[in-house]
Amino acid sequence: MIVLSAGMQKSGTGWYFNLTNDLLVVAGYQDVRAIRQKFRLHSILRHYNCNIGKPTPFELALVAIPHFLGNTFVVKMHGAPSTWIRFLMSTNIMKATYIYRDPRDVVISAFEHGQIIRSRGETHTFGKLDSIEASILYVKGLLTNWDKWTQCTQALIVRYEDLVADPIGELKRLAGFLSLSVSSEGLHRIVATYKIDQSNEVKGLHFNKVAAGSFRYVMNQKEQDLCKKYFRDYLQRMGYPDE
Repeated sequence: MIVLSAGMQKSGTGWYFNLTNDLLVVAGYQDVRAIRQKFRLHSILRHYNCNIGKPTPFELALVAIPHFLGNTFVVKMHGAPSTWIRFLMSTNIMKATYIYRDPRDVVISAFEHGQIIRSRGETHTFGKLDSIEASILYVKGLLTNWDKWTQCTQALIVRYEDLVADPIGELKRLAGFLSLSVSSEGLHRIVATYKIDQSNEVKGLHFNKVAAGSFRYVMNQKEQDLCKKYFRDYLQRMGYPDE
């Protein structure tokens, strides 16, 4: 089985991917990085967190080879579920999860990450977001993926705030979704590895110190009004207050 750990950017996607990978390892499966090495998939499963980007059908076929040889592993992505991903889900070759966060806090997290990137003299990815307004417009473009994932009835949908509040409970829910048997001790050991206060010491994670609701203290009224303009319908459906 291929587990696709998808999610909205700046919503704990690296954290959730690594929790999923460790859960599979504790359940008796291989670390995805060992799978990548064995099957020479470095050009498809990119970076430390094995991000597949926007995979072509050919790339998905290559990633499926380890599955057909009896391996179960997780890969990460930020994009929408393509027709081929939906097909793999419908045939039980793939199971998918999708994690998201209050888009207003995503705005702050993306902007602050951009500040760090620009301080290094770089302008890639979030480095292009040189204002809160620019970050709001960027996040607005991410919300269509939320629509597409939440319409996938076979996917496990996770809120970042729920994961922060109850990581053990969410990990149990993930284990149930993947039909994995893991002891309570094993779950606690996994969660303890990724405590937010030690995240800078864990490779592959990009924890931002933006707490839930931080947008209220960082954004001015004009910026909050702009969020209401673009996000109000989504906030209601996501379960967040629009004030």
